[in-house]
Amino acid sequence: MKWKNRGGRSSLTELLEQLMTYDVISFDIFDTAIYRKVDMPNDVFSVMAMEMGHGDFVNVRKTAENVARERKEHTQGTREVSLAEIYDVMAEDYGIHKELMEREINLELELSTRNPYIYRLYLKLLENQKTILFTSDMYLPQKVIEKILEKNGYRRYEKLYLSNSLGLRKGNGTLQKVILKEYPDQKIIHIGDSLIGDVEQSRQAGLEALFHADAREIKAESQTDNMAGSIYRAVVNNCMYNGVWDKNIYYSHGFQTGGILTAGYCEYINQVAERKQIDKILFCARDCDIIRKVYNCYFKKYENEYIQISRYAAMGITLERYLYDWAERFIFRYIGPDSSKREADRTVAEVLEEAGTGYLIADLPDMGIDGNMPAGQVRRGLIKRFVFSHADRIRRHNEENVKAAVRYYKKVIGKSKRILVVDVGWSGTCITALKYFVDTRLAELSCEVSGALMCTTKSSVLKSYMERGVLSSYIYSPYHNRELLDFMISEELTEEELDYRHLALECLFTSAVGTLIQYGIEKDGSISFERAETEAENAAEILDMQEGILQFVKKYREYTYACGMDFKISPYTAFQPLLKACCNREDLCKIYARFRHDSLWLPYEKDRKGQTFGACFSK
Repeated sequence: MKWKNRGGRSSLTELLEQLMTYDVISFDIFDTAIYRKVDMPNDVFSVMAMEMGHGDFVNVRKTAENVARERKEHTQGTREVSLAEIYDVMAEDYGIHKELMEREINLELELSTRNPYIYRLYLKLLENQKTILFTSDMYLPQKVIEKILEKNGYRRYEKLYLSNSLGLRKGNGTLQKVILKEYPDQKIIHIGDSLIGDVEQSRQAGLEALFHADAREIKAESQTDNMAGSIYRAVVNNCMYNGVWDKNIYYSHGFQTGGILTAGYCEYINQVAERKQIDKILFCARDCDIIRKVYNCYFKKYENEYIQISRYAAMGITLERYLYDWAERFIFRYIGPDSSKREADRTVAEVLEEAGTGYLIADLPDMGIDGNMPAGQVRRGLIKRFVFSHADRIRRHNEENVKAAVRYYKKVIGKSKRILVVDVGWSGTCITALKYFVDTRLAELSCEVSGALMCTTKSSVLKSYMERGVLSSYIYSPYHNRELLDFMISEELTEEELDYRHLALECLFTSAVGTLIQYGIEKDGSISFERAETEAENAAEILDMQEGILQFVKKYREYTYACGMDFKISPYTAFQPLLKACCNREDLCKIYARFRHDSLWLPYEKDRKGQTFGACFSK
């Protein structure tokens, strides 16, 4: 399924056909032929402000430009100024050294990138022997503009018309009149992103003109009005809304929604690791599959490993503590009159079999339970007494699982004395169960375990771990960014809406590999991993989404490197795209239609028909 391009542009073929009737084609430069790697022109000044430690530099730079224009108009009758004249004002009025002008020039050069739509059009026009011009109202020196064009592949053109070189402006039509004079008897068209300067003034001057809207589909918001947000918007707008984006909806969703969230979380992981003096980071399967890939490609500071784990498996190796929770999640919730709303139309025997406790079925009659009865017709309290009365047997059944896990995690931890276990959400069960396992079964290692989550619940158990400093969270928790927590987990939301919002995040970070059920030891002594399924039915869609996430981060890092520094990605900036996606239920359901609804999952289920995001929420 293709991504719907919202840019509203004609296809390149259609536009080229239209332009073939012209002899001379003039292109505007910035926001038409050339994009910046930041959202707005003033963001160039923001980068300089951070480098200088001058908090008011943006206002100073803008004011100095206005003053320079007023002085030029008063003395020479034109408002067109050069960058040197702007920096003369900055030196005289604000004591800012003129040498900084070179930094602005270098930044503009580094932050420039070509618009692929216009560039492809430009190449086709050259093939057809059209005369190409570039026309711009700009204070940068002509040689700098020439370098920017050359850097971005625009090396063949007849002439560059620049306002500060000629003392004339596109904005009032005087620059266009020069073009008309120098190309008499030629059919000319100018293409640009300003309805007034590029279109209206060109037409009034006698040139035909074509409006080419800039790519700013994603707008700045209060929560994202910062440099990380600026670069996020530049990446998404420049890549996805330029008119030539050809990726499917899964890749596009990963790129636009998951990329910035993953990048921000990777930054946060390093911050936690540094604060806790971590020796090794453990990324939990399956949700951290793409997170670890991104971390190792672009953020790696610590040794790390991707560990095979799941909630079911983690509880299975710690049943001496977590039997009650394990049984609640994988057996009890499917028993009793209210289980029908969870699609539990199984028999009692089927519930036990699919939970991995089929070996207990023969003992059901001893408690007066008919295994063939529908699970919804059996009292939950009766099943609880049955399970807890067989606690020792359940634990004995898991002894080989525990032995294999001991061997596996002993090798994973190695000589590390402080490990950070990373997961996406919600209550940190995998992290806290693994911590208990290491503290009890691997006590001789004297390894301190802590964890990082992307998001949390409001669980009182989780609060306890957070208060002790065992767990921390990036986006929100009961202790920070409560409005984000309330959006995702509010008492006013229905159970369906809660599931919908949680799954919107979980599906974003799912993996194509099946969920781990338990650990084992092969005859040769190697560790084996039993999984619920070998591969998701929609593996290709998941991999496309992961690739979108990875490629966004690659582009984001490229853009930040061009700025010469990193910018902290705040939780609000990182999470805002997902919040917006959650509010567009129709589109999100199309993207996630075939993604599994794993909150209603049993490890040995044979038929998961209907338990997809689309089946649950496309209503």
